[in-house]
Amino acid sequence: MLELSLGILLAAGATYFVLLPILRPSVELARGDAGSDEGEDPADDMSPQTVALRALKEIEFDRATGKLSDTDYEQLKAKYTQAALARCEEKVRGTR
Repeated sequence: MLELSLGILLAAGATYFVLLPILRPSVELARGDAGSDEGEDPADDMSPQTVALRALKEIEFDRATGKLSDTDYEQLKAKYTQAALARCEEKVRGTR
């Protein structure tokens, strides 16, 4: 009888432990905090400067993996670097 009681108690404790996150929401959700998972996603930034910088990273990766020749890389790098610098200069002039 004692073993049965301990088994039931152990099963109830394990069930409570497993269901605790479901039964009691986290403190951040209870307070209504957004948390770090929500908000603006930097990957959604489609500004011309960000697009040019991402393109630079992409062509560097393509060159490193052999998908892009050195001549194509140099041409694209010059194009996207010029575009990124132009956007940076516009941004600096706009904040003054």
